[in-house]
Amino acid sequence: METAELGRWTIRCDPEGTRTAFSRLPTGSPESCGCADCLNFTAARDRAYPSAALAIFNQLGIDIHKESEIWHTHRDETGLHHYGGFFHFIGTIESGRDVMVKMNGHGTYDFEMIGKHFEWGLTAQTALVPEGFTGFPVTQFEFATRIPWVINATEPD
Repeated sequence: METAELGRWTIRCDPEGTRTAFSRLPTGSPESCGCADCLNFTAARDRAYPSAALAIFNQLGIDIHKESEIWHTHRDETGLHHYGGFFHFIGTIESGRDVMVKMNGHGTYDFEMIGKHFEWGLTAQTALVPEGFTGFPVTQFEFATRIPWVINATEPD
C-alpha cells in the first residue's frame, strides 16, 4: 500500500492490486447493460473523463472501461447529458470528508471539480463491489460528468 494525496483526501491505496482486480472483470456496467443511455456513455467515454481525472485513475490503478455503475439523470439546457457513476479501488481513506453527506435527512454529494464538466469524490460507503475486489479494503470513486449524445438512438430528456 502507498499513501497518496488526492484533492481533500489522504488515502492508502494499492494500484497494482487494483489493476489485478480490474483485469479479472470481463466488462464494465454500461457494456453489460446495453440500454441507450449506457451505449451513449460508452460511445462518448473519451469525452467523459478529462485528462486530470485520467491521471487520478492511473494513479489508483482504475480501468476507465470498467465502471461499477453508471446512470443518466437528465439533459440540461445546453444539450449535454448528465451522468453519474462510480468505480472501486483497493485502499482506504485516511483523512478527508466523505463525498457522500446527509443534509436534511437526504443524501447528497460534496464533490471536487475538475474542469467544467467533471466532478468527483471518494467514499467509504461502497455498493456493487465487483468480485475481483473481495477480501480487500475498498474505496468507492464517485463521479458526475456531462457529455453529448453521440449515438443514433432517441435522445432522452
